[in-house]
Amino acid sequence: MKKAIPVDPSTVPKDCDQNECNDTYVLSLVAYYQFKETDLKSIWCQPEGGICPTRIVRYEITDGIKNPDATSMADLYYSETDTKETQQLDPAFNTSFDFTKPTLNVTEPTGLTNTKSGATKPQVLVNYIDHSPGPAVTGTECQTALGNPIDQRTATAIGEATLKITDNSTNSFYACVDTSNNIARVTIRGNSLRRIQTDANFKTTSSAFFPITTVQVKGLSGLGK
Repeated sequence: MKKAIPVDPSTVPKDCDQNECNDTYVLSLVAYYQFKETDLKSIWCQPEGGICPTRIVRYEITDGIKNPDATSMADLYYSETDTKETQQLDPAFNTSFDFTKPTLNVTEPTGLTNTKSGATKPQVLVNYIDHSPGPAVTGTECQTALGNPIDQRTATAIGEATLKITDNSTNSFYACVDTSNNIARVTIRGNSLRRIQTDANFKTTSSAFFPITTVQVKGLSGLGK
């Protein structure tokens, strides 16, 4: 977080625009969801009617900036009066989260529905993602694409079901993930036909209206590096 910690301890983070401040690091949890619209009159469902398209949204839950001069856990964070909303602890962020236990204490459930203006809000990235069952995704797509990764603990191949992250319904937004090598391969199938008609289910004869794009990325760093 850029320009968040005042160099002069007598000033506060919210005044960093007028004072010299240092950058700092905060933990963030980022998640991507395929959101299914149900409101037929929504701006995300045009032309209205039929089955609405889906959209991909991004959530980011962020820790607040900590006071380097804190003397106890009670004043670990700067107060809300001393900070901007973008510098504050997100209501959904669980301060008990531990990287070594990634499935525990991930969020504060009550914070996810918090009405505070600085609370987590979804950021829409792209609309008109296909909602209908498309071409079958079978075989060893993820294993092949990721180079047939091996579980180093057992010296056996990692199974397709472990590598593929999908809801197994439409397969229009899914990922192949190899955590041991920091590799992720994301596939998205759009539905441009839904932009002009409400009955826009996938058909082999209209596959040109359902573009598929795939991107593979590799992380070059990790925790503590």
